[in-house]
Amino acid sequence: MDTLRMKTKGIVAGATLLVAAGLAWAGPPKADEAAKAPPPKVDGQGQAVPKVRPKVEVVFVIDTTGSMGGLIAGAKEKVWSIAKHIVSGKPTPDVAIGLVAYRDIGDEYVTKKYALTGDLDAVFEHLMAFRADGGGDTPEHVSKGLYDAVYNMQWSESSMKMIFLVGDAPPHTDYHDGFDYEKIMKEASRREIRVHAIRCGNDGQTAMYWREIAKLGHGTYASIAGNGGVVAMATPMDRELADLGRKLNDTAIVYGDEDTRGRVAAKAGAAAAAPASIAADRGAYYATSGKGIDETDVLEQAATGGGEGVLKMEPKSLPAPMREMKPEEKKAYVVKKKAEREEIVKEINATSARRDAYIHEKQAKDRAIDKKADAFDDAVTNAVNAQAKDYGLSY
Repeated sequence: MDTLRMKTKGIVAGATLLVAAGLAWAGPPKADEAAKAPPPKVDGQGQAVPKVRPKVEVVFVIDTTGSMGGLIAGAKEKVWSIAKHIVSGKPTPDVAIGLVAYRDIGDEYVTKKYALTGDLDAVFEHLMAFRADGGGDTPEHVSKGLYDAVYNMQWSESSMKMIFLVGDAPPHTDYHDGFDYEKIMKEASRREIRVHAIRCGNDGQTAMYWREIAKLGHGTYASIAGNGGVVAMATPMDRELADLGRKLNDTAIVYGDEDTRGRVAAKAGAAAAAPASIAADRGAYYATSGKGIDETDVLEQAATGGGEGVLKMEPKSLPAPMREMKPEEKKAYVVKKKAEREEIVKEINATSARRDAYIHEKQAKDRAIDKKADAFDDAVTNAVNAQAKDYGLSY
């Protein structure tokens, strides 16, 4: 009898602990409850989106002196392609990119920085403004560029953090101004920021310093051609993808004042004016990321609940055609826009897959004929792939 009481008490105590811990199983959901449960969210490729998406933050620290013209031109060509690769990880990450341009004391500027942002159109705008000028001597103020990247960017706590140092001249070690790359690398390590070094050209002293910086920064080292080695490859799918990207822009519902609308229109215009290959990568990036066209694009929120979301928004902040619509008209409008976007995203993904296959096949043939060092975009994507393994991301 005592044994039975002890067993009974043990079962009751165990059940109590389970309930207290929130682990008690209440049985399968009822049929009506299961029907009410929202379907799992998916990204542009149909993959389940985790509640909290991983984040990848990348800062490019680029020498912008006169000898770097080819690399800068190549970076402009490939920034969307690189972003598209990063966002293709599984699970789909959020991507933020920052820029630091550096030169030297006595040039037009020593450093110029642009904050980490998920607004890739803004990153493209900033990069398009980069010009190779100044210099004419070596070394350059590499350490100040690295300092701004490590200390003056708003890095997230839990993200995969990467810095790419890109240049063709060694750092000054004779300024004694407090900017010491060795100390900066220690701080980068403390903040779990990995620093990858990409040497342009064939300067031996630069290679020596870049290898050391990569080692101290727990990153990778790569050597590429002085002009970046970037080859702009046209494909039969570029024009179609560029057109689809413009259609994707047209599905945006920009929420804000007229200044906001003007800013978004200017960015869209810059994207539309880009060569077809760049516009193709941009459209593929947005389709893959599952993000809005801009941070002010509220289509997804507006279309929630069969369009109920739009009724919670201030009419004056909606695009002009929507302001005078009746509630049911607004709902129908945003639902239709969302359906259009979903169809465009499907078309972009299918066309982009064909384009990627075309590019990979062409690159494989070219490399079999002409063995060359990796290009700028190869060096970046290889480093992304290597670091991602430690962060639960696969490519």
